[in-house]
Amino acid sequence: MTEQLSNEPQSENVLITGISRQQPDFDYTMTELGELAKADNYTVVGEVRQSLDRAAAATYFGSGKVDEIRELADVKNATTIIINDELSPSQLRNLEKQTKLHVIDRTQLILDIFADRARSKAAKTQVEIAQLQYALPRLHPSANRLDQQVGGGAGFATRGSGETQLELDRRVLNKRISHLRRELKDASVGDQVRRARRE
Repeated sequence: MTEQLSNEPQSENVLITGISRQQPDFDYTMTELGELAKADNYTVVGEVRQSLDRAAAATYFGSGKVDEIRELADVKNATTIIINDELSPSQLRNLEKQTKLHVIDRTQLILDIFADRARSKAAKTQVEIAQLQYALPRLHPSANRLDQQVGGGAGFATRGSGETQLELDRRVLNKRISHLRRELKDASVGDQVRRARRE
């Protein structure tokens, strides 16, 4: 008997992580984060929590907890950690560097879910703008994920004299955002004209 191959995308193993600042709804938000991860086709294989009054400026978690996350990810074969908060660009970069894992914060996870569920062209455009605006301050030279972030369309740009790769990436994202905003505006004007004609 020949085994049929599934067209379903392979689920990625993730750890959900968060810092408790004594907020009463922390348990609820962690449970919700796990459900959001599952909704975006991740498999939650572990959870790491830390109690802190304030997140560490450099890596969000304290250094000992960063080591614990890396070790647990290795044991659980997790390739990604999802944070129950919005990270600053530097926190995201530093955490990825120290854990050697892909890091997603709550905001990015929600944007990814919206992107998967957007149906109309306008909705898809609005979500892409939000994703690009989120990604813009988080670009860094070693990210190398620009093609994915702009739908593979980065190839049209060429680097100017003295322009670094990071500057080029930022220029590409800003150009894409401007293009999408014009598309939305044109679509809105077209809708208004069609409504006026019907009336």
